[in-house]
Amino acid sequence: MSPASPWSASRPPPIGACPKVLPRNSSRRHPDKFANDTAMIGLIENDNLEDYLAQISSFVKYCDQNYLELNLKKTKEMIIDFRTSSSVPSPMNINDSDVERVSSYNYMAVIIDDKLKFDCHVEQIMKKANSRMFCLHKLNYFTVNSEIVRMFEHAVVLGA
Repeated sequence: MSPASPWSASRPPPIGACPKVLPRNSSRRHPDKFANDTAMIGLIENDNLEDYLAQISSFVKYCDQNYLELNLKKTKEMIIDFRTSSSVPSPMNINDSDVERVSSYNYMAVIIDDKLKFDCHVEQIMKKANSRMFCLHKLNYFTVNSEIVRMFEHAVVLGA
């Protein structure tokens, strides 16, 4: 009879507790950590892509060595180029998969575009603010208790 586990479906293990840890040299290598929200900046000078590609391959190698999995379906490439005449490099390729190139990207709740303008971000913030103000207007229209309106304002409009 094996000893009973202190963890169950109703009482999951605390964060950081690993019931079974595979050794580093295990043949069953299943990464359970992901390289999320990683941003890399690479400078391409005189159309020379070597340093940029070396930086990308170095990051891929780092992830592989540290058991981090890159989700290539979520990986994006954005080129910010202010030159008047520019040659667009071919799409980045990681592990025989092309990486999607985008003109804008939502990074940590901030939308950045390839011209470093924040028009899309400001538009998104304005949409959120207008929808919250609409709810506040409806509460006032239906003559809801002013204390409840004030709580809604602090929780939803100001707190977001």
